[in-house]
Amino acid sequence: MRKKQILVSVVAVAAIGVLLGLPKIVVDNDGRNNNLESRQDEAAMTEEPVVTNNTTAGANPHSVKIPEDIRSKIDSLREGYKSSANSEKSATFANSLMAAYQSVDFLDSAAWYAEQVAIQSNGLKDQKKAGDLYYEAFTHAVDAQKAEALGTKARFFYEEVLEANPNDFDSKTKVAMTYVSTSNPMKGISMLREVLEKDENNELAIFNLGLLSLQSSQYKKAAERFEKLISLNPDHLQAQYWLGVSYFESGDKQKAKAQFEKVKKMDADPEIVASADNYLSRI
Repeated sequence: MRKKQILVSVVAVAAIGVLLGLPKIVVDNDGRNNNLESRQDEAAMTEEPVVTNNTTAGANPHSVKIPEDIRSKIDSLREGYKSSANSEKSATFANSLMAAYQSVDFLDSAAWYAEQVAIQSNGLKDQKKAGDLYYEAFTHAVDAQKAEALGTKARFFYEEVLEANPNDFDSKTKVAMTYVSTSNPMKGISMLREVLEKDENNELAIFNLGLLSLQSSQYKKAAERFEKLISLNPDHLQAQYWLGVSYFESGDKQKAKAQFEKVKKMDADPEIVASADNYLSRI
């Protein structure tokens, strides 16, 4: 909830700006078969991750190396996964591989194995887990094509969840954010507004609208979003940090200074402090 999440938000804001300027493919979900298992080929778009020379294909760029003990564990689990005689054993190995990759922040690889579990179980809990991991990988991606692919996968599984539970507003919010990086970003904005029409205090929707306002240089609007979120949840460190950025960019240096000093008191992590100090040095 602290350094990692703020840094992810930094990447997300930068990535949104890059992605909005690129041509995208709009995914057509009309007429989809509701049986997830029958669409296994559609879902399984990526190859099984392979660990080679202490790295893995498509690895999270923030965590390129896998410790030797984890790498050996992954190798062993993969052998078990490939040789599993039935789907139950295969799912067990896939779950273990998902956890192993997640422990070293290889999020796309973790998501791939979560996807295999979801395909086999066709259960909403597993589908949401796959969606969550693909979405988390999406928020870390800095390459536009990779972000698009991961966002599409996240959307695929979240839409299964939303068919069963349309009031899962956090899942709908995440779907909306994946649309922001397509050729139809306004669909994502509209979905975020729909969430707030039904749940005006939804923290995730408010936060993401704040980030989008910040990215589009609507600094006062961004500040309003983050102020509302903080009124709902004063301990939301990300909102506190980005409120400081919004004040700074809107030219209200006095409020920005007070806000960044507040952030430093909330979290003493060196990288959080350094980031706040960077802004303070420019006031």
